[in-house]
Amino acid sequence: CRGLLLGAIAARAGNASAVVGSTLVFAVLHVDPAHALAAAPLGLYLAFVRLATGSTLAAIACHVVNNALAWGLAGA
Repeated sequence: CRGLLLGAIAARAGNASAVVGSTLVFAVLHVDPAHALAAAPLGLYLAFVRLATGSTLAAIACHVVNNALAWGLAGA
């Protein structure tokens, strides 16, 4: 979903707008304001990963690793 959003915005408004727009949507979808603020930098990074690699799967893999590390550290 996010990869489609990034691509759709980029096609219409350019990469910079796509990065900002998809990052804001990514953060807002995390609902809790504190979590949204923490998710925004990750969203920014994931947008750049998607643009740099041309692969949504690369961004998904990074997101999975982030979530696994967060769960692991929370349980430690």
